[in-house]
Amino acid sequence: MRKTNKVMNLVSALLIMGMVSGLALTGCGQQEAPAPAAKEQTESGEVKKEEAQASPEAKAEVQTESKDVSALLEEADQLVADNASKVKKDDAREEAMQNISRAIELYKEAASGDAGAAGSGIVNAFNVYKDGALDRVLMLLNLETGLDIYEETQLQLDAVAELGEELQGEGYRVDFSDIQEKKESVAADYEDRIVKQLDTIFADSHQDLVKNEEYARKAVQLFDIKDETDPLKMRCAYAKALLVHQEVQDDIKAGKGEARDWFNKIVKALPEADYAEFLMEEAEQFAWQFDAHEAYFEKVSLPVIEDSGEREYKRKELDELKLSPAELRYARMEIYARHNVQLLDKDAAKALGVTKGKDIYSFKPFDDENGLLGLERRTVRAIAKLEIDNIKNGYFAADV
Repeated sequence: MRKTNKVMNLVSALLIMGMVSGLALTGCGQQEAPAPAAKEQTESGEVKKEEAQASPEAKAEVQTESKDVSALLEEADQLVADNASKVKKDDAREEAMQNISRAIELYKEAASGDAGAAGSGIVNAFNVYKDGALDRVLMLLNLETGLDIYEETQLQLDAVAELGEELQGEGYRVDFSDIQEKKESVAADYEDRIVKQLDTIFADSHQDLVKNEEYARKAVQLFDIKDETDPLKMRCAYAKALLVHQEVQDDIKAGKGEARDWFNKIVKALPEADYAEFLMEEAEQFAWQFDAHEAYFEKVSLPVIEDSGEREYKRKELDELKLSPAELRYARMEIYARHNVQLLDKDAAKALGVTKGKDIYSFKPFDDENGLLGLERRTVRAIAKLEIDNIKNGYFAADV
């Protein structure tokens, strides 16, 4: 548009110069003033003459502009044609994607002269760019599972979405509606992969607990998980619980600290460890050594909450039951006993009917025959929070 205005300004300038020239000659007396009709004719003739003189220049500039636009479009088209297949090849993709980006910029530059042609070219180039990004994501998903790999898939998809939003904002009709769906499906699939990876890690008796806990925690942060019952969040909690357990055992072996210190360390970690039962019972054992409350450990009538395996009990309902500290403790343990999980308190295990139970330190998957149902986990969590927050005559009264 700027070059077109320049042509019009040139024509106008030439017209004005012709008119001024005529007036100047008349004013100097070098030429008699023509009759009105003759003046109109002369002016008309001069205008036509100047228009005739201006037309070749205007046409030449328009032709030059047309050539520039054509050259830009031709260069962009060639870049797209040369790289359309290369974006699908792992060893050529990076350079090819850069060339497609260059083509899009050339189309945008040409759009000032021929938006229609540039627009269709941009749509085609964007689709090629999107195909290349999707192919790279597919390639990444075929690599070994890792958080850095997942992050890269999201960066690739985000780059497509950002480019699409930019082009749409400039009026180009590109479509990237499938990118968000792809992001969500990749996230769901990849989280499942990490969950399975952690299960394999947990089955290894020689695992690096510090490294595993850090990895699981980063995964939860990366996937922005808030739901306590999310499979990955639960494995992260287990990794934390197992790490705290090992740290306490290491302190005991090294003669570092005493029962109260170990108790405090566990209680502090319980929320992040999702109130793992083995940590709860270890804390009870340490509390018995420095702040024993027999009433807390006394036997009670069983079952405490008969239908806790069938429905969830929330904090308010538990408050209304007005259970004693000992009853709350057994209400928590009886949920695990129903799944034949071996408890650390042998007397409680016997009372609850657990004989050769499952290892309490092994990971218990969510909604699985080896673990608790979702509603049971939520009830256990509510009971544990109540024990920590409200019990005044139990071991949690010590330092909390």
